[in-house]
Amino acid sequence: MAWQVSDGYGGKLTKALIEDACRLAGASKCHSVPNVLVDSGTENLNRHVDHLVQTGIIKRTIAQIDISFSNSMIESFFRTIKHRWLFMLSLDNIDCVRKHVGAFIEDYNSLIPHSALRGATPLEMHLGRWHPAQMDELKYAEEGAREERRIANLNSSCGVCPAYNRSPKSAFRAGSSSEFFRLLRMSRQTMEIMGEVQIRRTNIRR
Repeated sequence: MAWQVSDGYGGKLTKALIEDACRLAGASKCHSVPNVLVDSGTENLNRHVDHLVQTGIIKRTIAQIDISFSNSMIESFFRTIKHRWLFMLSLDNIDCVRKHVGAFIEDYNSLIPHSALRGATPLEMHLGRWHPAQMDELKYAEEGAREERRIANLNSSCGVCPAYNRSPKSAFRAGSSSEFFRLLRMSRQTMEIMGEVQIRRTNIRR
């Protein structure tokens, strides 16, 4: 994927970026004509990009005009890179922005697994290195980890409140129905007390 950080925008910059992407696609032995999904911004609809379409270098699909859906996938990426990375950094100048954008894109493509790709990275999916056996292995590992967390949560106790050292679920599993209902009743009483306190607080504020 080609990317660029610049202090402006326009048709010439878009054209240069698309040409870079086409060169990278050719180096990756992708010989089909790229279909570029764009929105209807002026940086995408202009004579410079029109020339690439007319000469057959690319195909251009305009979101919500040529097709019914939007280009939400790339917008989601932009939101991720801004809110999970750039907004947490000190960005003093454009060179600093360019450096951090490059680092994030490298990690995003080659290191970070994606649920939409069933655990693969974009690079693994693009190069065909993610196979069904790996997907199944990851699925089983995820299910195992989820079950371990569930068991750990059921068996955990903070130890602060003695009445809650044994939960209703653990009492029920142990076969003590009287203990189960006693703890359940205490839980309900506690919830009722908390509800009364909340009502009183609300009345005081009023």
